[in-house]
Amino acid sequence: MSTLVTNMQAVASRLLGSYGETVTIRRITPGAYNPATGETAAGSTLEVPVLALVSAGVGGVAAELLRAGRLEGVTVRPGDRIVTIAASDLPTGFVPVSGDSIDIASSTFRVIATTPTPAGADVVIWRLQLRQGGE
Repeated sequence: MSTLVTNMQAVASRLLGSYGETVTIRRITPGAYNPATGETAAGSTLEVPVLALVSAGVGGVAAELLRAGRLEGVTVRPGDRIVTIAASDLPTGFVPVSGDSIDIASSTFRVIATTPTPAGADVVIWRLQLRQGGE
């Protein structure tokens, strides 16, 4: 990783530390099915607390997604949010994916789409589209 990328990641992390709020990314991995016993093993839950900038409101979300060229094939609904996370604040090897959930204050949202902002081969920030509820 170059010095420039390291500096960009540090700036992103510092800004989110100053202006962001703590959210928790949750990933549930279901247990494996054992055909011999007919049982499913217990799954696992990974919780990753991280500082994030939460953008609220469908108008803002639609504008953000349009600028990022991400409206094609993705529905934007009232209540959707955009969350920005510094990649360097995530555990090594952890990449947010669609289907993860994120707790913000007392509400839980589902990750609908993820967009990395790269600098060369490395990611500086992640932008996640979130939706509340089961859809």
